[in-house]
Parts: sequence; C-alpha cells; structure tokens
Amino acid sequence: CLSFPLRSMAQGLMPEKFDGKGFKTWQNKMLFYMSNLNCEKFLKEDPPIVPLGNKDSHVLASVDAWKHADFVCRGWILGRLIDPLYQVYSQVRTSKELWLALEKKYKSDDAGCQKFAVAKFLEFKMVDSKPIMEQVDALTLLCHEITAEGMKICEIFTVNCFIEKLPPSWQSFKNYLKHKKKPMSLSDVITRLQMEDRNRANFSLPDQHNVNVAEHNNNGKRKRSSSQQSLKPTSSINFKKVAKPGAKFKGKCHNCGKLGHKSDVCRSKPKGNKKAEANITEEEMCAVVNEVNMVDDNPKEWWYDTGATTHICTDRSMFTTYQKSKTEEQLFMGNTAFSKIEGRGKVVLKLTSGRELSLTNVKHVPDMRKNLVSGTLLSKAGFS
Repeated sequence: CLSFPLRSMAQGLMPEKFDGKGFKTWQNKMLFYMSNLNCEKFLKEDPPIVPLGNKDSHVLASVDAWKHADFVCRGWILGRLIDPLYQVYSQVRTSKELWLALEKKYKSDDAGCQKFAVAKFLEFKMVDSKPIMEQVDALTLLCHEITAEGMKICEIFTVNCFIEKLPPSWQSFKNYLKHKKKPMSLSDVITRLQMEDRNRANFSLPDQHNVNVAEHNNNGKRKRSSSQQSLKPTSSINFKKVAKPGAKFKGKCHNCGKLGHKSDVCRSKPKGNKKAEANITEEEMCAVVNEVNMVDDNPKEWWYDTGATTHICTDRSMFTTYQKSKTEEQLFMGNTAFSKIEGRGKVVLKLTSGRELSLTNVKHVPDMRKNLVSGTLLSKAGFS
C-alpha cells in the first residue's frame, strides 16, 4: 500500500484555490505541493489494467491500492478549486484526466495572457502624482511577467522604454540619460533613478527650466506683493541702459575700483594688451548650465550664457593650449546631473568684427552639446 509521510508538512505548502486566473502559477505551486505528498506520479500514470481471468490476490490488492491513492490525489486537486470549478470537474475519473483537462482549458489562454502582459507594459506611463520608485517597481514587475510568459526582451530595448516612460517633471533627467554614450544596463538605470530621486527629496528642488531674464528697474511702479516678489528672476546680470551723450558714468570701474568711469577708459589699464582677454581665477568652481544647452547643435558655434559660471568647450581641437585633468573633476549641471571635465585650456575666438577674444581656463566637457561663453566671467573681466 501507499503512504504519505509528509502530509503534515505539506499542509503549510497548500496553494490557494484556483479561480480560473493565473493557472501557470497555481500549477507550479500545485506540483510542488503534490511532490511533497509523494503522489505527483498519479498526474502522469494511467490506471493499471488487470488481464481477464487473473485472480491473483496480490495483483488485485495492488490495483485497489493504486485506485485508492489516485482517488485521494484527485480529491486534493479538486479541493484546491473554487466551488463552481469543483462542480464542473468532479465527474472526472482519474487524476491524470483531471490534470490534462485543466491544462487544455486554461493553458490555451497563454497566447492571450502574453498579449495582455505586453499591452500592459507598452501602455504603462509614469505620472508625477505617484512616487517614482513605486512606478519603477511596478514596471519591473511587468517585465518579469512578460519573461514568465516565455517571452524574451532585449535589455537595450527595456532600458530605453524605462527612460521614455519617465514622468514630465523628469524631462531634464530623461534627456541626460538619452545623451549618455556608454551603454547602461537596467540595474544601472534603476540605480541612477534611485540616486536622482534621493537628491530631489533631500534638496527639494523644483524641476523647472532656468531662464535668464533681464531685470528692469521698476521705479515709479506699485510695490509687488511677497508672492509676486518670489517669482522675480534671480539672475545676477543686469543689462545696462545706454547712457545719453555727455552723461557722466556713475558706476564703479572694474579695473581700479574708482567711481566715475568705465574700465575701458581707465587710465590705470595695463598697456600693450592687444587682445581682449577674459581671465579666470584658477580656483575650482561649480558650473550651472541650463537645460536648453543639452540639445544637439553645431559644435563650432558658441553661445553667450549669463547663467553659466565657467566657459565650456566640447571640441578638443578648438583649444590652443590644453592640459588634461589629473583628477576626477565633475561639472554640475542645472538639471542636477554631473558631467566629467576631461581637461582645460585656452581658446581663441575670432569675432565677426575681426577682433579676437581669448578665453582662459576653458573646461573641456565632451558631454555638452553647445560651447558656452560665461556672461558672469566676462562681466567680472570688465566686458559690458
């Protein structure tokens, strides 16, 4: 006779009742449960047939024992079905017939399940109203569901899908990931998203584009409320109005520090300097670059940016002097991302007027898409 020594332990492995959904998962759990009961063989064996005229008591006892064990096995399978399904399949005679009937009915829906899983993945869109990492985890589960249905997904395709499905407030970070030249795995993208989400939570930075706006004097106008003042641009560069002929300059000279004249007419200005030169201090500085500079453009063109705090060049061939960085220097972008500084040197720009502008301590950042002239540094050097 057959015995079931692991029955007490198998009680804790009993799967939930099958309701017609998730057959593949339920089937795998049920197979493990039946294996612990030592009766998985009844799912594949046909009932023994006794030849006519054979009255051997041992043979008849073995057949009766097999039928009893198969009856118990069939009862365990039926017990893990909900009542409506129990009524449908309770008339099946053997465990094998019951198992095959369930497979024929619910495995035929695998093609539909595959299409449904793919549709859920393609239609999934992240939104700003939910935590980003919760949505990343949900999208990862959809990828695992597709894999569980027997379909393979190219990792490069999965990585790009994750990037494209980021919410609108992550547009700047999305562009940063798109412009990465080195291939990234899915785990790398998820790690970067975790770091970016943690940085945004720590600094509570509003994800909006920086705009350089000229500040105008509002004398004679009514005072703004505190809420309106908070929306005032914070650019440190004020565009100066053209002075009337004969009017005396009331500002301060950038060269000698005296009042009443500009630096270009200063008598203390060093002689023999034929080229206009924007000298930069050699100390380390943090460059803040607007998101508008991260799009593809002509690598030979230069853009005047009042929001950048250092000169930036993307093309190594434009440097007249060049020194490669010996340390891992990073350039902080306006979208809270970082780009590597490969080196620094001097760049000479030929202006349309025929004059030359020498920029020193220019940072070489290949990841950028535009060459930037810092308006802040030019203003400090005496250019107006």
